[in-house]
Amino acid sequence: MTKCPAKYKNLGLMSFDEQKEVTIQMLRQICMNDEWLKKQIEKIEYETPAVSRKRFSPIPVDTANSYGYKISTNNDVVFDTSTSKEIEIDFTDLSLIDLAKTNCVIESILNNGQIITQAKVPKLTSSTIDKTTRNYSPWAVKDDSGKIIGGDMTANEHWYIGFDRNRHYEMRPNWLENQLNNEIPSIGRAQTFKAKASGLLESVVLNIKANEGQDKHNTASPLIVQIRKTVEKDGVLYPEELACDYDGKYTVLAQQEIRFTNTSPDIVSIKFDQPCTVTKNETYAIVLLSPLSHFTHCYWLGGWNKHCHADVYNDGNAFYTFNNGMTWVLYGKDDDVEYHQGRYAPQDFAFQCHIKTFTTGYDKDKDFWLYLKPIFSNSVRSVRLSQTDTGEASDGNLQLEYWGSNDGRNWRKFTNNRLDFSTYNCMTFIKVRMRTKINDTPLIEYLRIELDTDIPDEMYVRTHYYYPKTSPMLGANAWGRLNAPFIVDPSVSCEAEIIRDREVAEHFIIIEPKDLEKYAWLDEINASKVTGKNNDQNYSYLKDNPGVITALKEHQIYVTGYTNSKGTYIEGFFDGLDFVSSPAYPILSCNLQPVSGKTINYGEWYDFTFDYSEDKLTFFKDILKTIPSGTFTISYNPLFIDKLTNEEMPLILDYFKETIQISEEMLNNRKIPLRAAPLDPLRDVFLNDEEIIEDVDFTVDYNTHELVFPVLNDDEESTLLKLNDIIEIVYTPSLDDTGISIGYYAKRENIRKQCYIKPNYIEYKT
Repeated sequence: MTKCPAKYKNLGLMSFDEQKEVTIQMLRQICMNDEWLKKQIEKIEYETPAVSRKRFSPIPVDTANSYGYKISTNNDVVFDTSTSKEIEIDFTDLSLIDLAKTNCVIESILNNGQIITQAKVPKLTSSTIDKTTRNYSPWAVKDDSGKIIGGDMTANEHWYIGFDRNRHYEMRPNWLENQLNNEIPSIGRAQTFKAKASGLLESVVLNIKANEGQDKHNTASPLIVQIRKTVEKDGVLYPEELACDYDGKYTVLAQQEIRFTNTSPDIVSIKFDQPCTVTKNETYAIVLLSPLSHFTHCYWLGGWNKHCHADVYNDGNAFYTFNNGMTWVLYGKDDDVEYHQGRYAPQDFAFQCHIKTFTTGYDKDKDFWLYLKPIFSNSVRSVRLSQTDTGEASDGNLQLEYWGSNDGRNWRKFTNNRLDFSTYNCMTFIKVRMRTKINDTPLIEYLRIELDTDIPDEMYVRTHYYYPKTSPMLGANAWGRLNAPFIVDPSVSCEAEIIRDREVAEHFIIIEPKDLEKYAWLDEINASKVTGKNNDQNYSYLKDNPGVITALKEHQIYVTGYTNSKGTYIEGFFDGLDFVSSPAYPILSCNLQPVSGKTINYGEWYDFTFDYSEDKLTFFKDILKTIPSGTFTISYNPLFIDKLTNEEMPLILDYFKETIQISEEMLNNRKIPLRAAPLDPLRDVFLNDEEIIEDVDFTVDYNTHELVFPVLNDDEESTLLKLNDIIEIVYTPSLDDTGISIGYYAKRENIRKQCYIKPNYIEYKT
């Protein structure tokens, strides 16, 4: 059969009038028009950017931020059926430690060849920083005495760190779960060094550069900097070879994860949150890994090859790994790349160690605290502890007291290492009080926490962030589709949300009533009424003019309480803070910089709660009374979209169409909220099937994701909108993040009913 050619011709309306004959030529032209249309559709389908799909089975669960779940034998995530949970802490993994509230120290030491990490009382120190452990550049500038005065870290050759460029790039769920997994064919670098002083290795200075191009300082994987001990092989001290599989882990002296997302790396000082102790004349290794960074988006370590480094560093060597740090090769190998990109194997890398040396004594007769992060689980009935420590009773010279809570507010001491709760919650909080009366410290080396739980009636499951390999491209959205299906039994509910991998900070100004005159530029404030007035006078003015309080809050300004001349505390005009965007759990940080004094850290659950459905932070009353004037900075990962149903899957991430029925609230506010942040401008908007035009019929507030309709008549109320009108909005979501995570929240009335979170996939444009 002869195929119909693709040739378009407009037949015209007259060809289809009544009593017109249907001719062979007309039918053939319809066939040719149909074939032409098919070709055009194929162009749209095949000439648009291709997409890659990444499947996850089971989904890569972030265990630290999930509770109430288990993974079934067929890789579904379902409600948990267990009634117990165990958590082990040996302080090598700090993900369970609340570092913002902890003021004891966690320190690693090398003891008879074994790395031991301990929680202890901090030392009172008289300290200096020793910088003599270093490898300087052959181009360093020296003065007449031989002292280096510049150019000491200059390097004209760099070697890449990341996924092996000669292997097919891929990303597996267990690699996301544990990026130190030795299955990953990752190229890493190391430099051994002999310590010139004894003390705390607080930071290392390195020469690091990034790929050129868009998002050049953002990689799929953080740069991991470790300090390892060394082992001798054939007369050479190698970095310790450490194996780590999916469930395993290993111990290093110190480790820090960093991302250069906002500033360009160059000569950078990498500070360890938990520094390690080094001993003079002992040899250690600086190890750099970035396992899931693609070759086009990775970091490069500066140094010198054997052809250009005349002053060889005699106290260490450069090393290379091809299996993510499990084995090491001295120097490495030459590569078929440009000279400055590591053509020749490195002899040494540029580095400088900052070692704090000190004379010590312990801070006596003062309480120090170790806080664990909230432990999520099924609802907890009781907690049992077993530990390895050197603490004594609360009246001893070396004191350790273990405390527990299930709300972060009401604390009780453990009795015989056990704590029972009368009301049950899915969170457990533990803190430890440490105190010394002598020149020594109590130590904690190991904790095992055993929870007795109920079978859960709710679960929250959060995935690890997924970072695809992407290249620079036009547009604000490199994502294709996301499919996160789930099935629920009757009386079970489930919703999904997408969480963005970016840290957003919102700022809130806290003032006392007397500070009101600084904001008299607001139209709602009568400057003559508030200028030069005290707290009592301006408090009365605010009570009489509540519209001023509303106007201040719209500008993120909140009026706190104060103590009057009689010593009575007068409550302020807020109990919490309203957010512009929607944060995902947990709040990353909440800090207040007072007008004078040191920064104050506040913790979720301890000092405030957050209503994630209303985007409001609420302080506890006792905390509210202590908040001084200053500026809050609160950081979080924002939601991209929430309340997703299974019927919306698969979700197209670069094309949204919303159909909304106008409600009373929308009429009163003259605003229509969108589910996600839109790209400017919107694609199309139809009101009752008639097109309306952005910036003519309405405007868009791209900060709050709302359509705003102006008043049309003199009654100051009427707009284009009427109750129960239907508005259809088509837009491109603004999702320029390099990584996204999926969260699922499920609740059931009957514990015999189930929710089945199925394997999912994410597509991105290539």
